[in-house]
Amino acid sequence: MTRRGYKAKRPLISIIVPVFNAENSIDHCILSIRRQTIEDWELLLINDGSTDSSGIICDNWMEEEDRIRVFHCQKAGTAASRNRGIDKAKGRYLTFIDADDTIAPDFLEYLYGLIIREDAEISVCNYENIYPGDEVLRKAQEEVLVTESGRDAMESLLYQRYFVSSPWAKLYNARIWERLRFPEGTLSEDFPTIVKVLPLADKVTYSSVKKYDYYHRKGSSIDRLFEKRNRDYFRHSRELIDFVKENYPECISAAYSRHLSTCYHIYAELPLGNSEHEFTKVLKQDIGKVREYVMKDPRASKRNRIAAFFSGFSVEAIHFIVRIQHKLEKRRLK
Repeated sequence: MTRRGYKAKRPLISIIVPVFNAENSIDHCILSIRRQTIEDWELLLINDGSTDSSGIICDNWMEEEDRIRVFHCQKAGTAASRNRGIDKAKGRYLTFIDADDTIAPDFLEYLYGLIIREDAEISVCNYENIYPGDEVLRKAQEEVLVTESGRDAMESLLYQRYFVSSPWAKLYNARIWERLRFPEGTLSEDFPTIVKVLPLADKVTYSSVKKYDYYHRKGSSIDRLFEKRNRDYFRHSRELIDFVKENYPECISAAYSRHLSTCYHIYAELPLGNSEHEFTKVLKQDIGKVREYVMKDPRASKRNRIAAFFSGFSVEAIHFIVRIQHKLEKRRLK
């Protein structure tokens, strides 16, 4: 149902969805947005040079729904699409949704309610991992809330406590994005951006309730370009150590802990018996540089402290363990 006259009013929430060759999923994404219990929103579909019928699908939706605006761009990547959406957004609050994903009917209402209730500038909900063949089930969930200052929320992200380093499953006061954009030309733009976004907020509130559906799809562009993504991820992780050291030196231990996780996350995707590869050597060197800090940090996760301890004996042994875990996870996509 369209709402004539809507465009004359500033919307409460702008929803930004980058679209690239998403003809098989974009309808489901948009339908979940149109079913929101809050009606005061606008949807910005940023077509990033799609070569399938995604652009036509987006235009058709715009014809049917006057809260939808479509922007067709040359292929420039997800970061550029999100930045274009931020530039064009009119809402007092912003949220990002991936074209592969869907949201619960009360996603916007719930996140906005958290902001009002906790007097926060960013609200975060939990998410459900959806694998091929899974059915999305909406169950009653116990709500566990954590509200922190922006700086403490950044530290929690680095310690991997509550927040994940994705822009989705979050609602932001639009003023947060006045001074920041996603870095373009990288395949790992989420991590460095969200680390820098959180401390710009006076307060951030997180809920354990799952309102976002994150779909794992076989053969995604991320899977095909994992080597470049991982090199970008590693580079950003190193840069964030410098960022934290310069701006929040009291949080440097958290940055070291996250960098150890980054190294092992990348290790999990590298083939076994690849110890002489140049990138593998760099990963081992960085693990060696931070392991002592992580091992002695009582705020680091037990998993990270154990990995730091055993890395002193054999990085290759831990590589074997995380590689097996990674392969088991990938089997769910088959």
